[in-house]
This record gives sequence, C-alpha cells and structure tokens, in this order.
Amino acid sequence: MRTFVALLLTVSAVVLAEQLAIAFISSRDGDWEIFVMDSDGRNQTQLTFNDNFDSSPAWCPVE
Repeated sequence: MRTFVALLLTVSAVVLAEQLAIAFISSRDGDWEIFVMDSDGRNQTQLTFNDNFDSSPAWCPVE
C-alpha cells in the first residue's frame, strides 16, 4: 500500500473576480513548483516548470 503525504509550505490568497484563488507549492513532479487553484481545490494549474526550488508564491496587484 502506498502512502502519500502532501506538504504545503507556502499559501497566498487573493480575491479574483469574486472567487478566491490559492497559490501554493508542491513537489508532486519530483521538485518544488508553484501552482494555483480555485478555493474549492478545483482547477489546479502548474505555473512553473523547471528544476529550481520554486517557493514563496505571492500576488501582485494589477492596475
């Protein structure tokens, strides 16, 4: 039996078009990458694709 453990180091949140989006890091592909998802956990999208240690996702206001 396999056991999977999720380690969530950094979480940032921002309101986008009346929905809460969550940016997080995960090592699900073998190295740490930045992802974003809806507040309900759906629509998880990987934002970075490299071998570097990607961490500390943050939101920046757009004007």
